[in-house]
Amino acid sequence: LETGAGPHYSVIIGDRAGQTGPGSSSVYVGYLAGNARSSVASNNTGIGTWALSQGAAGNSNVAVGKGAGYTTSGSSGVFVGYYSGYSLTSGNDNTLIGHQAGLTLSTTSAGNVCIGANSGPATSTLLSNKLYIDNVATDTPLIYGDFAAPAVTINGVLSVTGGVDKLTHATGTVSVSAATAPTVGQVLKVTTG
Repeated sequence: LETGAGPHYSVIIGDRAGQTGPGSSSVYVGYLAGNARSSVASNNTGIGTWALSQGAAGNSNVAVGKGAGYTTSGSSGVFVGYYSGYSLTSGNDNTLIGHQAGLTLSTTSAGNVCIGANSGPATSTLLSNKLYIDNVATDTPLIYGDFAAPAVTINGVLSVTGGVDKLTHATGTVSVSAATAPTVGQVLKVTTG
């Protein structure tokens, strides 16, 4: 699509896709994909019915799947899967992969990574810089991380086969906890340097 002084280098396919002004260098494919995007929202890709449909602003987003990134006006987001990131309105830098991934992240949540169907917090929550890897919405996902801390929590059994060559960090903590006491033959070896 190239129209005079308006948006340039965009591809729009679908009933009411990119209807209000798709911005430059954007691709919208599907019914109402990118429908409410303004002419200043550029470099976006929305593929699927209602993908990036209602957020007016935001640049450099990728949304694939029905309702993916539906209301976002944030930038630099990746939304892959049916209704992934549906409730986000202005949070930037979110990566949400899976059926309804990040669905419970509230409005301005930013810098989050949710991987897996329904992954994210159990209830609608404003979060930033968190990692959720699971296949349900839960506050104790299989793998949880805090990019700001930085910290990673494994909520389950962690098995390592083949050994661990080196575990080093200038300052930090290694915590090991178990529901039952260790048995004979279990070894935890931590070396630094």
